[in-house]
Amino acid sequence: MSKNEADDCKKIEIWWLLRDIKERGGYKSTTVSWGENGSAGSIGVKVSIWGEEKYVQFSYVQTDNQTGEKKDFDYKVPLVETVCHFGGTRYWFQCSLFKNGKHCGRRVGVLYKGGDWFGCRHCYELAYSSQKLNRRDGMYSLFRVLDTYKKIDKLSEKAKR
Repeated sequence: MSKNEADDCKKIEIWWLLRDIKERGGYKSTTVSWGENGSAGSIGVKVSIWGEEKYVQFSYVQTDNQTGEKKDFDYKVPLVETVCHFGGTRYWFQCSLFKNGKHCGRRVGVLYKGGDWFGCRHCYELAYSSQKLNRRDGMYSLFRVLDTYKKIDKLSEKAKR
């Protein structure tokens, strides 16, 4: 069975969340919005690297497409801190999902929304589109160039809007 692609899921990257947090005293509250192909959405995000408990808190309402039922989500994802070789520290999300009855707890830089909750790509069994390509094919290089042109066209259309 083929895995779903991570490129098709909503994602939040740790570097983007923490880019100006030190100027804000170690705490940040922001809204993350998505909107493409007619579907739009946003979530509230609070980040704290101040004090003992370091976390990212997600708050959003999700509507079930089939029943129209709305669910409120408000949960924290722990942040893990590691020391860099040349000084300073780096922060990571600690995946808080459960898979096969076991807590994941992986240290990751990106969380994906493959279901109701944000979690790592391993829990949602997501693959990158580049992992699915057949590199043995003699036309692989040509298809990569054509794929790059397709991505450029998509971005230029987006920029025109």
